[in-house]
Amino acid sequence: MYVAGLLACYRCHVYPIAEDGPKQHVINSLEKIFSMTPLENVAEMLLRYPHLHDSARKIFDSYNEFIRILSDDDKRERPDALGDNDDSDEVYQAARALSHIFRDGLLEFFFDPQTEMEMLTKNYGVF
Repeated sequence: MYVAGLLACYRCHVYPIAEDGPKQHVINSLEKIFSMTPLENVAEMLLRYPHLHDSARKIFDSYNEFIRILSDDDKRERPDALGDNDDSDEVYQAARALSHIFRDGLLEFFFDPQTEMEMLTKNYGVF
């Protein structure tokens, strides 16, 4: 959700301004954003940059695997049974590894120097 929201903010900068003016461009962009799911919004932006398709795979594959863990009742409840300092559980370790892959894909995307994403992230995404 956070990533999709950030991309919603970037969208008006990424897509060229329509001939009907900046105000209508913003309205059209917002209508499009809110008609898509957050995953569709992220996917659409990533598809703009073919050189980032490996980053897109990292993001979506790790997200899908994490959702698979959450959808398994036994795996989802296992961390509740762990002690505060017990991080040796294989499900916990798998979820943690997935979070790192997801993070790495997002960093590659948002800080890619070949696109406007890096500039937008530095100017608007980092406070």
